[in-house]
Amino acid sequence: MQNVESKVNRSEGLLANLGSERERWQESSTNFQAQMSTLPGDCLLSTAFESYAAYFDQEMRANLESAREDRPLEAEITFRETLSQSEYLSTVDKLAS
Repeated sequence: MQNVESKVNRSEGLLANLGSERERWQESSTNFQAQMSTLPGDCLLSTAFESYAAYFDQEMRANLESAREDRPLEAEITFRETLSQSEYLSTVDKLAS
């Protein structure tokens, strides 16, 4: 009986842990859906950055970005407004070094 009770207690603990994981997975799924909805716009802006702005210093990049701010909105292209080009276009390994 003690053996069965021990297994039941472990099972209940596992189910409780999986319940909290489910919440995390649902949040991750929601974030993924949001990222997928802005993927075309994010890629478009990143391509424009690589093509036209990457060569310039930070001040000139800021000027170019402010000049293009309304273009995607006029074309009804959704994008992440908080998108960091350096983070989006780099890998974690490159950012760490």
